[in-house]
Amino acid sequence: MNNITELPANVFTSLPYLEELRMAGNDLTFIHPEALSGLHQLKVLSVAPSADHRRKVEC
Repeated sequence: MNNITELPANVFTSLPYLEELRMAGNDLTFIHPEALSGLHQLKVLSVAPSADHRRKVEC
């Protein structure tokens, strides 16, 4: 866990060939609608919350 709570717009633009993004275990509360923009090679996305912090994530 990296204690990441938000994914801002275009946060991964420098990683256009990223195939897996595993954010499980972080306490994400906000994912900008364009946070994953440009990740055309993305095959795996995991954003499962930590077991003790299940909450709604805004997009």
